[in-house]
Amino acid sequence: MPNVRFNRLPIILVCVLLCIPQPASPEGDAGRDAPQKPAGSLTASDVAGIESIRDVSISPNGRWIAWVRRVADQEKNTRRNDIFLTRLADTLTVQLTRDSGNDRLPRFSPDGSALAFIRTEKKAKPQLYLYRMAGGEPEKLTSLQTGVRRFAWRSDGEILYTAREDSTLREVKLAKERDDAVVVADTEHYMPVRLFGLDTKSKKVRRLTVNDGEITEFAVSPDGRMVVTNENQDVNYEYDQRIPPRQFLLDLDSGGCREILTAPHVDPFNFQWDAAGGGFYCIRRIASDSTDTYVGIRRLYYYDLSTDRLAPVDAGWERGIGYTYGTVRDGAVVPLMDGTRYRIAIVRKTKRGYRKRILEAASGTPMVLLASQRNGHRIVYSVSDASSIPDVCAATIKGGKLEDEQTVVQLNEKLRTKRLAKSEIIRWRGALDEDIEGILYYPLEYRKGKRYPLVVSLHGGPAGVDRDFFTEGWSNYPHLLATRGTFILKVNYHGSAGYGLAWVESIKGHYYEYEVPDILSGVDHLVKLGLVDPERIGIMGWSNGSILAIECCLRSKHFRALCAGAGDVNWISDYGNCAFGAAFDNAYLGGPPWEDVDTYIEKSPLFRMDDLATPTLIMFGTKDINVPTEQGWEHFRAMQQIGTTPVRFLLFPGAAHGLAKPSHQKRKIEEELAWFDLHLFETYEAPDESLAEGSPLALLIKRSKAARHGGLLGETVDGILTPETVECAGLNVGRFEITRAQYAAFDAGYTYPIGTGNFPANGITFEQARDYCAWLSERTGRRFRLPTKDEMTKLIAAAKGNINHENNLEYWAGYTPAPEERESLAAKMEGLGEADLFLKEAGSFKPTGEHGVYDLGGNVAELVTTENKGTVMGLSAVSTADKRTDYVPPPMAYVGFRIVEVE
Repeated sequence: MPNVRFNRLPIILVCVLLCIPQPASPEGDAGRDAPQKPAGSLTASDVAGIESIRDVSISPNGRWIAWVRRVADQEKNTRRNDIFLTRLADTLTVQLTRDSGNDRLPRFSPDGSALAFIRTEKKAKPQLYLYRMAGGEPEKLTSLQTGVRRFAWRSDGEILYTAREDSTLREVKLAKERDDAVVVADTEHYMPVRLFGLDTKSKKVRRLTVNDGEITEFAVSPDGRMVVTNENQDVNYEYDQRIPPRQFLLDLDSGGCREILTAPHVDPFNFQWDAAGGGFYCIRRIASDSTDTYVGIRRLYYYDLSTDRLAPVDAGWERGIGYTYGTVRDGAVVPLMDGTRYRIAIVRKTKRGYRKRILEAASGTPMVLLASQRNGHRIVYSVSDASSIPDVCAATIKGGKLEDEQTVVQLNEKLRTKRLAKSEIIRWRGALDEDIEGILYYPLEYRKGKRYPLVVSLHGGPAGVDRDFFTEGWSNYPHLLATRGTFILKVNYHGSAGYGLAWVESIKGHYYEYEVPDILSGVDHLVKLGLVDPERIGIMGWSNGSILAIECCLRSKHFRALCAGAGDVNWISDYGNCAFGAAFDNAYLGGPPWEDVDTYIEKSPLFRMDDLATPTLIMFGTKDINVPTEQGWEHFRAMQQIGTTPVRFLLFPGAAHGLAKPSHQKRKIEEELAWFDLHLFETYEAPDESLAEGSPLALLIKRSKAARHGGLLGETVDGILTPETVECAGLNVGRFEITRAQYAAFDAGYTYPIGTGNFPANGITFEQARDYCAWLSERTGRRFRLPTKDEMTKLIAAAKGNINHENNLEYWAGYTPAPEERESLAAKMEGLGEADLFLKEAGSFKPTGEHGVYDLGGNVAELVTTENKGTVMGLSAVSTADKRTDYVPPPMAYVGFRIVEVE
C-alpha cells in the first residue's frame, strides 16, 4: 500500500480540527476557556456516541456538498455511515441514506446530476450505488464477487473502479473442499486488483487494465482521457517496504499505458489532477536518507505531463504537510504542519516559482481542510480548538483570503450542552535540552493555588501528533477525565509529526531515549509550577502511546496507575508478529533482532517487568496485528507471575487495532476510569453485581447516598440545611424539590406534621420561592435561583421516560384514566382530605439522569420564572401524565419548587 506509512497510531474516528493561540504560561489562570454556560458533564456514553463527518465532496457548480455522518448505532452495536446533502445557499440538509449499512465516498458526476457512492451491507462486499439528484431511491450498479475498492467518475455516463477479478478455479475448488488453510505471504497467488469501466445506464463493464499488481489508488484527468495509477508489486510490501509500488499513466482514448516516475525511491501517492489537466499533484515522503523514507515528512510535488517531470512544490515550508490536500481552479489548497496546528494555504504557481498565502477563518479559529472544488474556488473545512466542538464551514477563496464564509454543518448537538475543560499550549525543556510542546487541560473546577492530580495521555505513532483541536474519542478523552478533577497533559515528544524532518527522525536508533525524558520532564514541570500533586499522577496511551507509557512507569516511580492499550513489551516477537514489523523495527531499532539481539532485549520492557510497580490495566483487541495481541498476553503473564503489582487484562473479541463497536469503546473508557478511580483518585466504589438496576432496592440504596443531616435531606452549610445540587440537562439543579425542613429554616412560620420534613414543601407562592432563593444565596455565599421556563422544559423532557412511573394521577389510579374518569377520581381524592395523603417523601420514585434528579414527573408541580413572573410547570400527585391533555396547574396544595445553582 504505497500511500500509507504504518505506525502505531490509535484509529480515532473524529472530526479533524485544529489549533489556536500562542501558548501562555500555565501559572495562574491563563489559558483558553471552554464556552461558559450552564452545562452537564461528559459521560462515557457521550464519548462513545460522538458523531464525525467524513468524505466531503463539493458539487461541480459549488452549490451543494455531499458528506458522510459517522454515528454510533447502539442497537446494532456498530458505527453507521449515512450520506447527507447540504445546499450551501441556505444550509438545507437532506439525509440520502439511512440504516442501509456502511455508505461512504459520495462523489458527484461531472455535470452534478448524480451522486455515486460505495455501500457495504452486512456480510456483503462493497458495491457501487447511484443516486440521481432529480430524486428517487439509490440504484445498485454492481454486484461483484470481490467488491469495489475505489472509484471515480470519468464522464457523466461512466464510472471507473478498481476491483479484484472474480474467484479463480483454484479458489472455487478450495472453497468446495472447505479448505481454509492460509499460505502466509503467498506471492505465487498474489491476486491483481485492476481498473474497470462501468456504463451507468447499461451497467456494461469493460476491463481497462491487465496489470499483475494491486492498483491501490488512481486519479482521472478532468477531461476523462488520462488515468494515473499506483500499483503494489509485492504481497510483503506492508511488512518490509522493500519492493516499492510502480506508477502508470493510461490513455483511455488510445489504450496506451506507460510507466512513469521510474527513478528509485520516488514512491508518490495521493494523486490529484490540476483543473487544466496539464498534470497532477502528489505527495512524497522525504527523509535524510533518500533510500529509506519509512520515517520522514510529507511534501507536495507536481508531475507535468508535457515535460514528464516530477518537481517539488516548493512553497517555503520545512515542517511537512498533512495528508488531506485539494485542488482549486488556479492551484492547490494545502495543510501545512506546524506543531500543534495546521496552517491552510493556497499555493499557486507563478513565473518565479510557487507562492503560498495562508488562509484564515474570519473568526480566527483554526481550520482543517475537508474538501475543495477543483473547477472553482470553494472549500469546506472544520473549525475548532481543543476546548470547543467542531463546526463545518464553507467559503470561497478570493486572492489570498476567504470570503462568503458560513457554517454549514453542526454535529454533536448534545455535546454542546456539556461542560468542556479549559486548555492551553505549554512548553518545557526536554531531551537534548530542546523545547517540547504539549497541550494541558484543566480540571473542570480548577481553583488557583490548589494542587490537582494529573493524567498523562500519550498519542500514538510515534509520528503522530496531538493538535490543538477537539479529539475526544475512545482512545483519549481529556474532557471526560477533567470531570474527575484532574489535569490532563498531552505531549508532542521527539519523533512526533509536525515539527520538521530532524525532529521526526531524531528517535531513529534512539527509540525511548528521547521520548521518555520529554514526557517525564513535562510532568516535573507541572509539579514545579505547583499545579500537580506529585503523589497523584497516572498515565495512559494506546498503541505507541501505550508503549511509551509502559516505559515511563519503568523509569519513574511517579505513576500511581497505568492504562496500557495495545502496547508492545517484547520487540523480538514484534518483529515477526506485527503486520509491518520489519519496516518499523528496522527503522526505529536499527535492524533485525538477529543482527543486534542485545538492543532488542535492552529495549523490551518484558525483560525488566520485575521493576514495574505501577498498577496496570492492559487492553487489546483479539484481532490486532498492528500491535499483536500476543504482546498483551506476554505483558499480563509476566506481571501475573511476578505477582507484586495489581494487573488486569481486558480483551475485546474480534477487535483489530482500533475499537469499532460502541460497546467496546464504552467498556474501554469505563474500565480506565474505574482503574484511575481505584488507584489514582481513590474514589472507586465496587459495583454490586447482585443488584438489578432500577429495582426498588437499588433505588433505595441510590437515594440513601444523597446528602443528609440528622435524617433530613440536604447538607449543612454554616448551620443552614442546604439543598444538594447535581447536574442534569445542562443545569446544576436541586436533586430534590425543596423539602419542608429546608424551607422551614427560612420561614419560621412554616409548619408541618412530625415525620414529614423530607416531603416537598407545598402551598408555596412564587414570591416565597423567590425570596427563599435570595435568602439561601446570602446565607451560603453561593448563587441560587428558580429555573426558567425553558430550563424546566428541558428537565421535564429529560424525565419523559419516568413520567409514567412517578407520583402522579396514573400512579394513584393504577391506570391511565380517560377525561371523564379523571373528573371522578379528582372528586374522590379531594374528598379524602389533605394533600399529605398523596404526597410522598422526596425521592421515593426512580430518578432522572446519571446523577439522580428526583420527582420531575410528579409529587408537587414546580414554580419557574418567565419574564420575571412566576408560573407553575410539571406534574403533581393529582396531575395526569396523559400527553394528549392540555396542561392544567394543580391546586396550590400541590405546588412547590426546586432551585438552580449558578456559578
